[in-house]
Amino acid sequence: MILFIVLVLMILNTDIKKNFYGSPSYYDEYVNALMWLKADSRFDGVVLTEWTEGHQVVALANRRVIASSKVYPSEAAEVASRYQDLATFFFTTDENRAEDILYKYGASYVFLRKRFDYKSSCKTKLPCRGTNTLLAKMLAKKPLKYLEKIYESKNFLIYKTK
Repeated sequence: MILFIVLVLMILNTDIKKNFYGSPSYYDEYVNALMWLKADSRFDGVVLTEWTEGHQVVALANRRVIASSKVYPSEAAEVASRYQDLATFFFTTDENRAEDILYKYGASYVFLRKRFDYKSSCKTKLPCRGTNTLLAKMLAKKPLKYLEKIYESKNFLIYKTK
């Protein structure tokens, strides 16, 4: 009976991965990107990423992040400001403003999923779609004056500050 339950759970887990992301290899690629970040970035580096990815960057890559989804009540006001800065960074059309956010937090890397979740990240009055946002430029791999692409896989990009 226990063996049957374990087999069913394994099958369901594989089906969930296939249906949600299209391929179970997405998870392997995700872990590989974070392991690359751990091995090939400065130990004291700070990573700017979506707040939903922050805790995984901390856990797997052992790097500090600007914000994550793990928030203690005593940190609520500061974290709200950080979330706003992350949204501003990704959705601004002003590269100087984005650069100021990188320097404000001492960020040295940007970890980005190519399948960026606009719905959960765009809850501000910023223009969230369009070709002039920093996010669109990063996804299109356009040259940026202060960021250099250092890693790319099918689903992930990592940039380093210049």
